[in-house]
Amino acid sequence: MPRTISALASFNRGEVSRLALGRVDVDKLRLAAQTMVNWVPHTLGPMQVRPGLAYVGGTFGNAQAYTLPFVYSTLDTALLELTPGTLRVIVGDEPLSRPQTGSTFPGGAWTTQTQGNGSVTNTGQIALDVPSIGGYAITGAPVAVASPGVLHALRIMILRGPVTLRIGSGPGLDDLVGEMALDVGTHSIAFTPGGGAYVEFQNRQFATALIGSVALEDDGDVVLPTPWDDTDLSSIRWDQSANVVFLACSGLPPMRIQRPTPQSWSIVPYRADDGPFQPGTPAACTLSVLNAQGYVTVTASRPVFQSGHQNSLLQAFTPNANATFALGAPGAAMPAVRVSGVGVARSIAFNVTGTFVGTWQLERSITGPDEGFAPVPQPITSVTSTTTSTGTSKAIGTGSTSGTSTGSSTGSAPVSGSGGTTGSGSTSETSNGTSESTSTSETNTTSDGTSTTTTQKGGFTGDGTVLNANGNGGGTYQDDLDNVVAWYRIAAPTLTSGVINAQIIHGGSGGRTAVLRIIAVDSPQSVRAQVLQPPSSDNPSDSWQFGDWSDAVGWPTAVALFDGRLGFSGRDRLWMSVSDAFDSFAAAIPDGSGGTTVGDSSAISRSIGYGPVATINWMLPLTRLLLGTAGSEVSVRSSALDAPLTPTGGMAMRDCSTYGSGLVPAVKCDTRGLFVQRAGQRLIQLGYDVNSQDYGPTDLNRLHPDLNLGNPIVRLAVQRQPNTRIHCVRADGTVAVLVFEPNDDVAAWYRIETDGLVEDVYVLPGAVEDVVYYTVNRNGTRCRERFARLDQARGGNLNRMADGHVIYQGAPVAAVSGLGHLNGKTVCIWADGKDRGTAIVAGGQVALPVAAASICVGLPYQARWQSAKLAYGAPAGMTALNAKKQIVSLGLVLADCHAQGLQFGQDFSALDPLPLYEEAAQIDPTSGSQDFDEPALEVPGEWTTDARLWLVGQAPRPCTVLAASLTMATNLGPTDQVGQAGA
Repeated sequence: MPRTISALASFNRGEVSRLALGRVDVDKLRLAAQTMVNWVPHTLGPMQVRPGLAYVGGTFGNAQAYTLPFVYSTLDTALLELTPGTLRVIVGDEPLSRPQTGSTFPGGAWTTQTQGNGSVTNTGQIALDVPSIGGYAITGAPVAVASPGVLHALRIMILRGPVTLRIGSGPGLDDLVGEMALDVGTHSIAFTPGGGAYVEFQNRQFATALIGSVALEDDGDVVLPTPWDDTDLSSIRWDQSANVVFLACSGLPPMRIQRPTPQSWSIVPYRADDGPFQPGTPAACTLSVLNAQGYVTVTASRPVFQSGHQNSLLQAFTPNANATFALGAPGAAMPAVRVSGVGVARSIAFNVTGTFVGTWQLERSITGPDEGFAPVPQPITSVTSTTTSTGTSKAIGTGSTSGTSTGSSTGSAPVSGSGGTTGSGSTSETSNGTSESTSTSETNTTSDGTSTTTTQKGGFTGDGTVLNANGNGGGTYQDDLDNVVAWYRIAAPTLTSGVINAQIIHGGSGGRTAVLRIIAVDSPQSVRAQVLQPPSSDNPSDSWQFGDWSDAVGWPTAVALFDGRLGFSGRDRLWMSVSDAFDSFAAAIPDGSGGTTVGDSSAISRSIGYGPVATINWMLPLTRLLLGTAGSEVSVRSSALDAPLTPTGGMAMRDCSTYGSGLVPAVKCDTRGLFVQRAGQRLIQLGYDVNSQDYGPTDLNRLHPDLNLGNPIVRLAVQRQPNTRIHCVRADGTVAVLVFEPNDDVAAWYRIETDGLVEDVYVLPGAVEDVVYYTVNRNGTRCRERFARLDQARGGNLNRMADGHVIYQGAPVAAVSGLGHLNGKTVCIWADGKDRGTAIVAGGQVALPVAAASICVGLPYQARWQSAKLAYGAPAGMTALNAKKQIVSLGLVLADCHAQGLQFGQDFSALDPLPLYEEAAQIDPTSGSQDFDEPALEVPGEWTTDARLWLVGQAPRPCTVLAASLTMATNLGPTDQVGQAGA
């Protein structure tokens, strides 16, 4: 019966499958464990009884919660707690709350300011109606401040927006809350008034903005409404940019949670007003947009609309130009009309109507539709003679023209030739600085002989009287800028009151693409919509598209930020925003010359185009963008290595893995990605492979394939400090954790168990260690609990080794309260550096056996470690497998160990504690941590073919195992002379 002494110098191999226990020939498996529960392996090699979970609060309404980390910076973090229909913000482990103020709002009468026929209606809901370009509707009211210097907050619900909010110490000021746009949704806007405060709402868009409600928030927690019920929470995907969190959820529109100021929060639908759109137009159908501004009716030539199109975008190219626009402010101008071609193809007609006091003028730009405009001069008459010439005619209709005229003049140029008669003339007379003018012209064309043509040319500024007026008028105009692209518009240089209705009619080949948002479906052939980008005419359009997101076709299911773009995915499609413009999905961008083009920064819309893609479960932005589908994992690649994704540079989507993804969001770990395989039983790493120049999969459960068998992973979170740990919440409420340090060849699984069911895990960055939170259902009471740090579980006056624990530090007390979440439970007590036994919680408190100043009270837990098969003690060329063995003695090297912090043995049912005597001196069994490096201890147990070592710790007693030595006796029996080969 040979004896051997073997060293266990490392406990960071973790738990492996029982199917691997026969591989005693592999060091990694021989030194592993079959059971590792509540022991934390360190990358360096030791293992430590895990720290406890501190109770920091419950969930809202004790409902199941899905919690998202909000990380603006490592020092500015929060938790976003989503429960069915609600959002709470947790800051510093406390729910964001509002104090009692005693203030009232409105604290006085509402006041209004309007322009451009704007109006304000306040009947509980506040409607700010602006029916003109440049008009506005403003309303405001004071806050009757009862608590100066105390934080206040307004709860504002916007039904139609955006609405501009300003909060200042007086009317027109914004020194308390700077001007901000509030979109459709719910907003909690905080401010701290001094002696007074004034709240002002503005609408400066051609639309009706509608404020559903506005009131001072009551004292208590801030709770915002959300569209997600309990079945939606696990489908939420998110990514964050600065103060905005973008969210996608299967079956529902994307949302945004945003923090406009440090104490203010909003939740609003995510909306892009320029895309994305479905490819193609429904066959044999035209659309007509019946008005150009505000809320309009859209009709179809055949049934195409359905109820699911509500809130969908709609895009239509409207040919030609005839739309009328209302101008409601000085400097306001209608959208420009594009003119190109030669000769009469450049002719425009214009009309101005309305009741107003002010002036209007026709303006032109050859720079672009939004810049470079100058007033159009009156035509100049010139006479030319040509042979076989084609003449053009231009006429300015009757109108009132502002300006000073000191005389009158007439001019004519007779026209002769075949079929030609008449000429042109103009008259004017002076009246108090305003001239009434009439001009006409006609041009005749001949095909032979010589003709004299009168042409009225549009010159440059200063080459005549500007085309402007202070009353209704109109006419036609044709420039002589053949083959030059020009833009024309009517603007209002001055406007004291009223609205100028401006129209330019042009029958050329141009037009404008209108974008609308459908707000109501009235019939299969008629909808009401809000104009986002105005049409150029009400002419039927045969080139139009629905938005690619709606109840009719589906919503995005995943979201991520990548390469300066906001990306969404769903169905089999990937959509990425305009570069560095997260609110724009425009397929074409301005080309710098007044037109648009598909450029490198344009939005991207692509189909995966292959495979059984029903849902994209996640998006993961690594060196490349990865998409997880039920059938495969897709790598989105640009055409060149390290080049950004662009719509023009070429991009490809290729499978980099065919494991298929589960419904759990993937997580990022440096340049690696981690996701849960389709069945939920394996954790897969996606790492970049330089040989294939793409990402490739590695099964991180390959040594423990049955770890999650029948117990799928339902949540993932990554902790990076003090080492990388992947927390995998499983369906049975336990947690499998992977210590993952590939550079040190460490991939060690261990399990966490507690008295309750873990439902969620989330992580925030910390200074010493990342802060790991669990949501634990403890017998129907849901608790948000935070892991203590490893260095806080090594003894000392305050040892944080209990679950759901509460801490007391202060003057000595004989009882601890705040334990209502553990009523009826048996708890352990650590006080002033000693284990003080257990007690039962009653009425939310426990009595202490002795008064103490530093106390931790919470649920006890046990740490269990069972070795792999101990096939030691066989001569060279032989194996101890199947031989009877016994652990004769055990040497332990421990750190930070309680005097009774460890039990050991060959069988879990027969364990010995650490000795109570050292060198003939008795040890205090309640004493705190100490190091231990004593001679080997006798191990209880019997001879068996399957000898194992059990090490068991018990909270609240700390223990860290650095190393162990086993003295094994092996009875090889009749095989002593056989010389078996090793397995």
